[in-house]
Amino acid sequence: MPQEKPALAVACLLFNQGRILLSQRPKTPQQNSWQCPGGFVQMNESLEAAGKRILQQKLAVSLKLSSTCFYSNNIFKTEQQHTFTLYLSASCPASLIKSEKWQWFALEQLPQPLFLPLQILFSQQSEKLMQFSRTQRY
Repeated sequence: MPQEKPALAVACLLFNQGRILLSQRPKTPQQNSWQCPGGFVQMNESLEAAGKRILQQKLAVSLKLSSTCFYSNNIFKTEQQHTFTLYLSASCPASLIKSEKWQWFALEQLPQPLFLPLQILFSQQSEKLMQFSRTQRY
C-alpha cells in the first residue's frame, strides 16, 4: 500500500579529517547501499534528540550535533515511499567507532551504491559538503 504522507528522517554526517562514516544498509529499501547513521523522527521529538537517539542506538556514542541546513527530498518509486531527510553533523574521533560495519571514506572516494538520500545530497551539495567537512574540528 502506498505511503499517504512523506515521513521525516534525520541523518548524521559524522566527519573525521575529511572523511565520512558510512555503513551498508541491512534492510530495504536499497539494501546493501551505503548510508550514514539515520532514522525516522518520532512524534514530539526534536531533530537533535532524534539524532542523539540514533547515534546511541546505532553506534553507542554521544556527540554534540550541529544543524547543517542540508536536506534531501527522497522518492523511492519502486517501494512507493517518500521521505524528507534533514542532516545534522558532528566531528567524530575515529577511536569512538567500535563496530567494524561502520567505515570511514574520503568524500572524493565514496563507495557505491549510495543510499538514495545520500545520492541526492551529494549530487546537489557536493562542493558545499567538501568545504563543510574541512571546517569540522576534531
